[in-house]
Amino acid sequence: MKKKILFTSPNLFAGGAQRHLINIVNSLDETIFDIILLLYSGEGELLNEVNSNVRIITSSQNYISKRFFPIRVLLGIICTIRTIRTTKPDIIYSRHWCKIPNAILGNFFNIKTVSGEGNNLKETLFKKSLKIRIFYFLRWIGLRYSSSVVANSISLGEEIKNVFAPDSGVEVIYNGVDIKNIRLQASMNADHPWFDKKYPLLISIGRLSEQKDHRTFIEALKMVNDKTYVRAIIIGEGKLRENLIELSNKLGVSGRVDFIGNKSNPFPYIANSDILVCSSRYEGLSNVILEAMALGVPVISTDHKHGANELIQNKVSGMLVPVENPEKMAEAITRLINDKDLYGRIRDECRKNSEYFSLEKLAENYENYFNRVLLR
Repeated sequence: MKKKILFTSPNLFAGGAQRHLINIVNSLDETIFDIILLLYSGEGELLNEVNSNVRIITSSQNYISKRFFPIRVLLGIICTIRTIRTTKPDIIYSRHWCKIPNAILGNFFNIKTVSGEGNNLKETLFKKSLKIRIFYFLRWIGLRYSSSVVANSISLGEEIKNVFAPDSGVEVIYNGVDIKNIRLQASMNADHPWFDKKYPLLISIGRLSEQKDHRTFIEALKMVNDKTYVRAIIIGEGKLRENLIELSNKLGVSGRVDFIGNKSNPFPYIANSDILVCSSRYEGLSNVILEAMALGVPVISTDHKHGANELIQNKVSGMLVPVENPEKMAEAITRLINDKDLYGRIRDECRKNSEYFSLEKLAENYENYFNRVLLR
């Protein structure tokens, strides 16, 4: 008999956690697992990327729930309860905040629950506001009452143990990416005037937020352009968009950086770029780094917590620079542009290393993991 797994997510907008979820549900062996995906809101650019064998259930939403988050959550929980009763899953999994109600419902219905963690706890939870303190308490409940907890990097796993000390312990499973599909999508048509290869082209992908720290990237771009003409494409949307555009104007690089918003298929843009720059202050484990590596595009990343130095060996399979340090980032960009031998070695090494983070490896790890959870 197939093992039934219920995955839950707020939506399928183009975010790293959503892509990670899709990679899991698409890669699991459908002859062994019956896979159900429950969405609190049936929205998102990534909906069409879910395999047809995955059953999708969407919570009923209305005008009020779309405007008020608590109502949306309540309707999602009601839908989860209804789905548990009708489908009787063996495991419930989420990496989003849905894991909090999942853990409580799992205990009530005597179902195994898995809580995935994929972000830096210190940066997201250790703040003094009442809202954050409440969310910290809810996360504590979610992890303490989960049957199992999985982290996507070794250092994040250690942080979870130190902060929450979950009774179930913490297992580590690295993110995986669909290398074959990424390379296929990278070959699809995407046009941009800067694909002419006339000047070095950098790319950065991520939500325009404090976490992703595009400010440091733009400041580094200015420093590089003081010596060498370099252009940059930034993919992503967020509340800091106007601030970052204003900064690029102030620094005089507005003609050398293009904010092109979200792209459901960012891979042609990565493939047509010379270097991917990840300027994040913190992560869990960056999918964008893995995606660039799969396309053989060298990565310059901040040595953020967590996961960057578990993916990149400095000056071998990429380059690592300190967090919030535009000077060091500019130095790394300039060196990689000018040192063709180093560029070629890193390009070859990162493409080779990406095989360790393939979808096949992800599927194997999660299939074994879910089987262990069921035996506990």
